[in-house]
Amino acid sequence: MDLVAVEVAFRLERLETADYRTWIAVDGCCSRKSGDRPLADGEFAGFVATEIDESPPVFDRPDRLVVTDIYVREPYRGTGLAHDLIDRVTKRAREATCTELVLEVGVDNDRAIAFYEKRGFETDRRRMTMPVDSR
Repeated sequence: MDLVAVEVAFRLERLETADYRTWIAVDGCCSRKSGDRPLADGEFAGFVATEIDESPPVFDRPDRLVVTDIYVREPYRGTGLAHDLIDRVTKRAREATCTELVLEVGVDNDRAIAFYEKRGFETDRRRMTMPVDSR
């Protein structure tokens, strides 16, 4: 199975929804053709994907922008790219009138947790999982 092709197909399908956005960071991608699309002639550095989570009227919470995925390739970690990606999704949240950013992070990902806390994220829920018996 071509995992990259499967991932690309998954992302493209989600892009068809109005509330889902993905930003891709490409190192060395600065030239433009005529039109709006940049030329992707650089190296993939990372990406961030978001989705708007609108609150139903029955819940007493604001609409929020969910960071569904964020990834920075190893050579770009510690360069400020993750800050740039969070800045971009913060701008998207403001544009969409969302008053919160939310994300999930693995409990053992100490580096990511420290980064998110430094950016102002706070733990407000605990997500618990358990395997489901397939019998």
